[in-house]
Amino acid sequence: TPRQVIALIQPRQLAALRELAGGAASPLTLPEAIARARTKEEQLRESLRHVLVSGAFTRELLALEPLLTDFDGIEIAAAALRMLEVERMRAAAPKTFAAPKMRRLFITAGETDGIRAGDLVGAVTNIGGLSGGDVGRVELRDRHSLVEVPEAVAEAVAAKITGITIKGRQIVARLDEERPERSGRGGPREDRPRGGPRDRDDRPRGGPRDRDDRPRPAGRFGASKDDRGGPPRKPRRREDDHQ
Repeated sequence: TPRQVIALIQPRQLAALRELAGGAASPLTLPEAIARARTKEEQLRESLRHVLVSGAFTRELLALEPLLTDFDGIEIAAAALRMLEVERMRAAAPKTFAAPKMRRLFITAGETDGIRAGDLVGAVTNIGGLSGGDVGRVELRDRHSLVEVPEAVAEAVAAKITGITIKGRQIVARLDEERPERSGRGGPREDRPRGGPRDRDDRPRGGPRDRDDRPRPAGRFGASKDDRGGPPRKPRRREDDHQ
């Protein structure tokens, strides 16, 4: 009694198989795939039949009626069915979501402690409960590290990994505080007190005092200088004194 043997081969092995089987080799079509396709088409026809019987398609009929002058009714129905299948495939496609907002965690361990980026990612995923795709940028510094995680779970992750030991060092994790950007030394020139010379009108003037206010030195004989500033005059002798 002849037996049917099923062999799984690659296309390049088909010639050798036919030679081995004496030419009696033919492709096998799986009946399950055919049955599934027929079942799907039958379900589609049954759905269309239900809509046709209900008659609840007046608006659609008015929209498609002008096409009957150029196309057959079965062609219009096939085109509508094709559009429906495309829309279903589009709805079944995986949707892309916007990337979540990230927040940095400050971790009290760095390169001097022998910490590597993989150690921090492992702690955040294994203990913090995140997946590898949830972890953002990892920055290693000398004495600390920064790890980006989704902002919605940042506080919970920091609480979970605080107190664990990595490479022999017990770590503390907290939300990294954003520091304001530095704008250079001091404030802008308009805000800083200027160190230039003061206005002449603001300085106390040290000009000479009025001549009438200065004390006048006494002369040789106790007489003072006259108003012209010359030497003191000698006292005149009166003629009465000689007589």
